[in-house]
Amino acid sequence: ASDPITDGCEPPCGCWDDRVVHDSDIAIITRKNDENVVLMSQAQYDNLMENLHIRESKANYEWLKESIRQAEEGRLVKFDVED
Repeated sequence: ASDPITDGCEPPCGCWDDRVVHDSDIAIITRKNDENVVLMSQAQYDNLMENLHIRESKANYEWLKESIRQAEEGRLVKFDVED
């Protein structure tokens, strides 16, 4: 079976890591004994960690869902931010 991430990309050319970053892709690097490694962009990692943090607290997550619902209903509050 072919792997779209690594086909035609042999180290050290690095094109697979560019694809991970530029195409928002994730690469699973298989190793012996099921000790695999996941390669993702830092932007994806940061987003994942932020989402995990938000969901850690049920109260915060419920507050966020309620805020999204209000925004979708057009219930927004505008205010000026001073410099």
